[in-house]
Amino acid sequence: MLAMLATLTACGDNGPSKDEVKDFIVKKSVSDALATNPFQRHTEQETHDAIEKMNKAVDIQSMQCSATKGFKNVWDCTVNVMMANEPTTGKIRFHRDDNGKLQGESIAE
Repeated sequence: MLAMLATLTACGDNGPSKDEVKDFIVKKSVSDALATNPFQRHTEQETHDAIEKMNKAVDIQSMQCSATKGFKNVWDCTVNVMMANEPTTGKIRFHRDDNGKLQGESIAE
């Protein structure tokens, strides 16, 4: 609980939560994987099953976010995640759309 509060404080008001970041990573990973063959259609059930499987495979170990200077509701985050038992670190720029939903894109190193 204390780590979560520290993360939220680091991200500032309305910053991305660990759960939102996990949801983003899971859905982005599934979307990217399913898009590898644009001629193949996937059922809603296949997509749902892939999201459930990926949800179990992703564990965010830690994340650190900082507000992006000059912007409101934009954060640069470093995310340390175990994905299918493999450690990885990613840098992602997050922002909130007009509906308050978290959006993001990878930042090149």
